[in-house]
Amino acid sequence: MVAIFGIAVANASPPVGAIKGLPGGDVRLLPGLFYDAQRRDLDYLLQLEPDRLLSGMRAAARLQPKAPLYGGWEARGSGIVGHYLSACAWMYAATADVKVKAKMDYIVAEMAECQNGRNEGGLYASPWEADHWYADLGQGRLRLSNVVPWYVGHKTLAGLRAMPG
Repeated sequence: MVAIFGIAVANASPPVGAIKGLPGGDVRLLPGLFYDAQRRDLDYLLQLEPDRLLSGMRAAARLQPKAPLYGGWEARGSGIVGHYLSACAWMYAATADVKVKAKMDYIVAEMAECQNGRNEGGLYASPWEADHWYADLGQGRLRLSNVVPWYVGHKTLAGLRAMPG
């Protein structure tokens, strides 16, 4: 193991020349400033409630939400759940924290239930998105003045893609 700037890297030589990326699972932070920041991030991720992050998706799937939506941006639907999955995937790779993995697994299982809820395979962040935006897109009536569903859909897929195997 090699320590570089307070970071322990397994099976690696000290960097020479160009820096190459390392798989997150091959890197562990040592006690210090970066480790403290990572622990605070981990604590934050564990504080967020998956059922609140999924509330808009459940409503869009015509399923009873299990918890109220968060406020702010989230008050419109499940807009950050993809970001959350990506953050959890990176955190799990960096820490192997089983509580983070359990939250990811729960979210994916809930997303599968939401996908089946409408009987058409879609996964939507909000009822408006499911009932209007994508319907307008399919009928050619969409005005691209609101591209939020494209963004949210992309981030949701990116979060799913980031999940550990």
